Formats: sequence, structure tokens, C-alpha cells
Amino acid sequence: MMQSILQSITTQILSLFRQDANFKNALPLHDYHGFQKARIPSATLAAIAAAHNVNPDDLQAEWVVVTQDLSGEIHRHLRSRAYCIVMGAAEHVPDPARAFVFLHDAWTPVAAGQTIDIPPAAAHGFTIRPGGTLHFLSVQIPPIESAAGDDYEKVLI
Repeated sequence: MMQSILQSITTQILSLFRQDANFKNALPLHDYHGFQKARIPSATLAAIAAAHNVNPDDLQAEWVVVTQDLSGEIHRHLRSRAYCIVMGAAEHVPDPARAFVFLHDAWTPVAAGQTIDIPPAAAHGFTIRPGGTLHFLSVQIPPIESAAGDDYEKVLI
């Protein structure tokens, strides 16, 4: 049930990127463990969350950009479930190139439109090789970053 709610919320947020080429321009990126990410505004999330009977405080959504080799940043979130979709030209960002996800103990290439469901405590990561690019949308319940702390634990593989 949680996966279907996350999938639906992700699809709605993704449509905002598709409908407005400038949507991402209002989202300031900041560094988070080497990832560049920007939160989807609370007001935007509140309207979407209400349609799914989800408390907006229990939800976090972020546009994430991988700009460097992050193969050493395998990590897990003990409490949070994340549902991600790889973005590309349809969302007015570059298609992924030389981009990979680590999940189920292996690195695999990713493509635009690919969905990645990351259950709590699953070791995962994202990276690019030289000259690569990767943009994705990540929606999490509960939030990875909150007043309760940072649900990020590095995993040594």
C-alpha cells in the first residue's frame, strides 16, 4: 500500500517538472553527502499529500542531481522508504548518461523513466562515471531529513 501511495505522489510531482520547464529553477540545490538536492516546496507537497490522505509532515520529496562519482556513498535509511524515478528530457533535464544505481548488492545502469523502490534499511547508492549525468526525483515516507535527525547511515561494502 505504501509503495502505491509513493508511486502516485511521485507521478504527480513529476508532472510538475514536465509541465513547466522553469519549475526546477525555483528549487535551490544544496549538498547532502555529496548529492545535490532540492526540496519540493511544502505548499506543493501539502496539496498532493491531502489528495492521498497523507500528513504532509510525514512526506518529503526532492529533486536530486548527481554531479560526481559517489560510488563510495553506499548508504541506507533505517526508517524511511524512498520511491525514486530517473528523470530526463521529458522533465527538462539531461537524460541520464553513464549513471548507475546500487541496489540488491550490485551496480546497474539507469535510464530515464526507470523507477527505483528503496525499502527501509536497504543498502543503496547512486553514481555517475566521468562525463555522466543523473537527475532523479525521490519521495520518502517518513522524511529522510527532519527535526528528529538525519536518517542516513553509510554502509561499507
